[in-house]
Amino acid sequence: MFRQNNGRKRRAYERKIDSVEIDRNTEYPYRLNFYHGPPLQEITVEEFEEWAIDRLRVLNELELCEARGEWVEDKPNGGSLGQTMKPILDKYLPLSTSSGKNRAAVVEQERKKDHYSHFILRLVFSRSEDLRNRFIRLERELFKLRYYTDMRAERQAFIDSLNFAWEPVSEEERKSLETKLNWTMAEKEYFKLEFENVLDLVERRQVFLHKGKAYVPISLQHDLIFNQFTRQLEKALIATGKVLPRLDEDDRLVKILRHLADGGIPSTNKIKINTNGEFTADQVDALASKHFPMCMRWMHNSDRARHHAFYDNRTQYGLFLKGIGLSVEESLKFWRSVFNTLTDDQYKKQNYAYNVRHSYGLEGSRQDYRPKNCMEIIKATDTSKHCGCPFRGFEISRLTDELKAMGITDTQELAQVKDLVNKNRYHVACGMVYEFTHKNDTRQLEHTITSPNEYFERSFSLEKGDA
Repeated sequence: MFRQNNGRKRRAYERKIDSVEIDRNTEYPYRLNFYHGPPLQEITVEEFEEWAIDRLRVLNELELCEARGEWVEDKPNGGSLGQTMKPILDKYLPLSTSSGKNRAAVVEQERKKDHYSHFILRLVFSRSEDLRNRFIRLERELFKLRYYTDMRAERQAFIDSLNFAWEPVSEEERKSLETKLNWTMAEKEYFKLEFENVLDLVERRQVFLHKGKAYVPISLQHDLIFNQFTRQLEKALIATGKVLPRLDEDDRLVKILRHLADGGIPSTNKIKINTNGEFTADQVDALASKHFPMCMRWMHNSDRARHHAFYDNRTQYGLFLKGIGLSVEESLKFWRSVFNTLTDDQYKKQNYAYNVRHSYGLEGSRQDYRPKNCMEIIKATDTSKHCGCPFRGFEISRLTDELKAMGITDTQELAQVKDLVNKNRYHVACGMVYEFTHKNDTRQLEHTITSPNEYFERSFSLEKGDA
């Protein structure tokens, strides 16, 4: 699918600025990228999916930072957001500099992954205006973060390569307009360009307008670059959206794209099952009130209240309990206590015990079933059967009541969660609920929580004092 050759010509550059040397023969001469042309080489289906998921993890983390009120700052490390994002970027989307300290092959592979993953996610996010706007906003933040953390020499080499229609203001012209320019701000170096290209700077009155041109001080050059990046990406996503209907519906890659668009990202691992049997059926009620995410807490409470559980509910919740370490024997005890209004004969007739044993791989095909991750639970939401993701299924009023029951009563915090829900960012909202209900957890998150079992493990380990 990446062989859509649009006649792109590889641009070659050879520069030496300070101690940074740019090789004209490399596919990716710069750490920064405007993603002008699509990838042309083949990659495996596994790389296609893995690279897309890794970039999506990074964008999700940026969105969570945004929800917390963290933004990229014009500092060498990107400010507090840069510090938060560094371990996540290092793990999922590293991007080394071109300095001699880094091996050329490693640098090339990192930039290749960055290039391909960006274009793959264009296919995911070009399906609607809301998705396009979200992608543009987050990719802009990612670009800004990389811009501010790039080596100055490399960054300037990249800027020079863009060949934008920015006309330097001559010394003679600057002097002729000196009074007016100084009225804007005292700068010695300016660019001028069509004012339509910097409307946000015009709106903020940070530029001087003269004969249809905007005179921009050199200190605001980064704003020009960010705006150009945004405009180009906007146009590219609209163009991508137009070709999506032509893709083969049976193509495996299309199925992967639809999977990513519908459900977000899978869990960061296969969700380890605690086989220590450290919990008993009698402890589940207390664990639910203190350490369960909203989805499992809701399932638990509704099952207890109704003395009944639908099949989908039992599957999702039962596998979660298996994952946190409830042995098959304790699980049998727990489910019997849920259906405590049934006689033993009635309970046996419904095969509830068989279903529990089957989920542990002790009956039928003897398959070792694993807990569901957030993506699977969100897609399987059915409030009529008391299963799935409450962030997706609940009305706002009911969601508010549930949040308050979990201890979130601050008006601003409630508004932040509901804002994410309204934007369909369900797992990000859940991550924020964790932060609001575990304010003493100062550990650095490696990634957004992507399964109920991860939520539980983090909450329970905090109580135990594990690092």
